[in-house]
Amino acid sequence: MTPTMNFRVFYGTWLNGRCTSTATVLTSTAAATDPSSAGVISPAVKPKVMTINTTSSPSSSTPLNATVKAVQTSDSNDTLAYNHVDSRLSGCRKRESRVDVNSTPGGQIMSLCADDIDYGGNIERFSGYADIYDKYRPHPPAILADVLIRWAQLTRIRLVVDLGSGTGISSRYWADRAEHVIGIEPTADMRALAEAQTGAPNVAYRDSLSHQTGLSARSAQIVTCSQSLHWMEPLATFKEVARILVAGGVFAAFDYDWPPTTGSWEAEQAYEACMRRVRDLEKDYRVKTPIMQWDKPGHLERMQASGLFRYTREIVLHHEDKGNAERLIGLLLSQGAVMTLLKGGYREDHLGLDEFRAIADRTLGAEMQPWVWCSRVRLGIV
Repeated sequence: MTPTMNFRVFYGTWLNGRCTSTATVLTSTAAATDPSSAGVISPAVKPKVMTINTTSSPSSSTPLNATVKAVQTSDSNDTLAYNHVDSRLSGCRKRESRVDVNSTPGGQIMSLCADDIDYGGNIERFSGYADIYDKYRPHPPAILADVLIRWAQLTRIRLVVDLGSGTGISSRYWADRAEHVIGIEPTADMRALAEAQTGAPNVAYRDSLSHQTGLSARSAQIVTCSQSLHWMEPLATFKEVARILVAGGVFAAFDYDWPPTTGSWEAEQAYEACMRRVRDLEKDYRVKTPIMQWDKPGHLERMQASGLFRYTREIVLHHEDKGNAERLIGLLLSQGAVMTLLKGGYREDHLGLDEFRAIADRTLGAEMQPWVWCSRVRLGIV
């Protein structure tokens, strides 16, 4: 009997920047048929779900390379539609990508084959505002290092690898805690500022991607992703993490809750309202290269589904910080969605930044006040 696997894919038919049809595939085979008969439905209608039947049945012990149009990486159809469609094109567009499938019966597809993904949109998204990012973004909580070092069951760490290291905030954090630190960052101006800001001789940076670090196998005791895993192809990244970590090594992907707790509910409410407006505008924005993004709440489930970690769990940490109106405004300006629109010609009043500034200035002022950040850490042991 041919084994079956449940995984969801995009068919990839798009109309005016909206997904018009998706498909639920029940297969363990090497090729998926083209469901062109699905037709096109109105963008106002929720994506159509259909089943694709296939015929070939390779060995259940080998990975498959199933050819489909695109992969569903989130439960949000709006996000998916934006992430995978070039909204400059009118009418319908199809995008083809190869998919790596683990053929264990009942397994789930992970995501697009990393080598087929164009990361240009992601790199462009974080270009041009490294100074703002570095000035206002938070530093990792001090207790995080203690947790990871305990999990690694070591008193001294030889090598920490920081994937998506940006301007080096999360790499420099390890300078006094590890013998060597390597930040992996493909965005040139982010990496250049990281190098300029880093005085510690044991911290270095590489122009690489998370799934192609170029590092030696079994060389690191800890690998981190600070606010960056959602921009990385998951399965290929997890495979690379498992390759470069020593047995018993620790992987930690952590994300902050935005905005921080500032003591002004009005300022936080205004921040959230501005970001909602930005996200709505971004759906219709005509980007040069579509971005690739995965949902943060799905990190742990994807880690577990990869089969590459012996143990996984999620923990929540918090740390105190200080800020004022200027910093909260700077934090919003450090968001890729905001800068994408501003770089694209939108004015601040289009985004609601003028209203947000006024409320932040009125309720927070210039004096530095105590803030609290919460971070959600997804942990894995290889």
